[in-house]
Parts: sequence; structure tokens; C-alpha cells
Amino acid sequence: MLESLWQLLWHFLPLPLIIFLGGIAVGVLGCSAIAAYLDRKPVIAQRIDIIPKLEDLFGSLELQSLITVSNGENSYNYRDLHTVQVELTNQSRQNFDEFEFGIALASDAAIVHMEVQSPDRHRVVKPITPFSFGQPRSQVDLSLQPFNREDSYTFRLLIIVPEGSSSLGTVTLSSPEAARFAELPTTQELLKKAAKAISLPLGPFKISFR
Repeated sequence: MLESLWQLLWHFLPLPLIIFLGGIAVGVLGCSAIAAYLDRKPVIAQRIDIIPKLEDLFGSLELQSLITVSNGENSYNYRDLHTVQVELTNQSRQNFDEFEFGIALASDAAIVHMEVQSPDRHRVVKPITPFSFGQPRSQVDLSLQPFNREDSYTFRLLIIVPEGSSSLGTVTLSSPEAARFAELPTTQELLKKAAKAISLPLGPFKISFR
């Protein structure tokens, strides 16, 4: 039907008008493609690694540890202190002078301390929400300044959970920026994948971990 319409236009309309209408159609399609490209949200890659506790490493339910942490003024004792490492990488083509994002935990877990590994001294992380050993928070907002293309920041969080709790729960990232978080494989998943591809020669035999 569309082909028939163009044939009618070709026979009854002047050539300049046909060229004009064709230009409008191409322009509309081009604008739509550009708008769709610009509307794509920047992709921020996230990797969240939950580091096993001492009891988990030994696999013993009877083994319990008491951890004492001091900030120079006060000492705090914890039986359930978890370590979580978060890595953020800007995989988009957009440079952010400032990128705000938040870390949210389960309601019964809270962040008490954070260590940051930034690319260099010109890239800083500023806490928006204050938190400390004496002021734990289950929701924390941070600001990365700047967060340019291919920049990567790593955070190591100390998280407490109520005594007797067997699970840390989920760690969720969000941002007021127009960005989309994409999950990367955890370090444990990468190691498992690498181990499956290992083959060890043993005399005439070959042992494979696939």
C-alpha cells in the first residue's frame, strides 16, 4: 500500500515537492534515532562481594569470634561483623562532575565504617549521610567527585547485623541520577569459572575441573 501511495505521488506531484516530502521523512526518522540514542541511560557497572566471616571459612557452627574495633576514643565489640566490597565503574560515555548514589541494606543491618580506594588524589568520595561506629546507618548516600568515563571506585564496608542473625541480607545500590546499574559477576563467581577451565596433567591422564 505504501508503494502504491508513492507511485501516485510520483505521477501527480511535482518532483521538487516529492523531494521535499522525502527529506521530511528522512529528517523525522533521523531525529527519532538521535532522540532514542540520547534517551539511553548511562550504564554504571556494579560488583558486590560479600567477604566470608571467620566462622564461614572454617565451616564450624561452634566457632565464634568476638571482634573489638577501636577508633582511638571508644572500643566496640561485635560478634557479627560483615565485610562487603563494592566496586563501581562508569561504563557509559558520559562524564559526571558529581555522581550521587546510595547504599541500602536490610532494615536490621547497618554500616559502621567505610574505606575507599579511588583512582587518584583528584577523585574523592564524600559521604552525604554521616555514619560511624557510634552512629550506624542502614541507608547511606555518597558522592563521587568526579565520575568520568571508565573511572572505577572501590568501597570496603564494615556492616553489623543483630546478634544471632544468620544472614546479611541484600545490598542494593540506587541513584537520583539518570543512570542504570548493571551487575558484574562477583569475584567468587569469576574464580569458580576460572577453576572450571583448569586441566591438570597426571601421567597419561588429564584431570579437568569442568
